[in-house]
Amino acid sequence: MRKLGGNVTGVAVGRTAYPFHSHRANDELFLILAGNSTLRLGEQRLPVKVGAYAGDDATGLTHLSRSDSQVGDWHGE
Repeated sequence: MRKLGGNVTGVAVGRTAYPFHSHRANDELFLILAGNSTLRLGEQRLPVKVGAYAGDDATGLTHLSRSDSQVGDWHGE
């Protein structure tokens, strides 16, 4: 990964933070801080759990992440 920024986003159960999209100028890293999620990379759908991370480099692969479980505050409180 060459160009990586940062953002923390809470996502309600059954929702996504962003629409299905792709990047050509920057890389993206997903880190699941709480709950379970489904990461969609192209046509693949991958279940991910707390502590999992996945990266997507700027190849233009379309992706999104959907929250699959209701959790409390991601700070662990």
